[in-house]
Amino acid sequence: MWILEYVAEHLESYWGLYRIFFLATIPLVLLQIGLMTVALVSIAKKAAAPSGDRILWVLLSVFIPTIGSIIYFAVGSKMLDEKATQTTPPHNYHN
Repeated sequence: MWILEYVAEHLESYWGLYRIFFLATIPLVLLQIGLMTVALVSIAKKAAAPSGDRILWVLLSVFIPTIGSIIYFAVGSKMLDEKATQTTPPHNYHN
């Protein structure tokens, strides 16, 4: 309830509105940075996947952080796992 009291107290001034907006955006920005960081770490751990696909997901996660990271976790992670298992191991020419 202290939040409502703070809002009511500072609602009259412009700077009060600015502070309220700033305080409301801090958790959203932290969530966005955390989600992007987790996505980038997950992409980096999938070294067996083709590098072109990983670069695409990194670019999506960096330039469209929230949506790109959510799409990566919904679709891209499984896609990179499947492509990593489809890659063929290097040939041993010494047989």
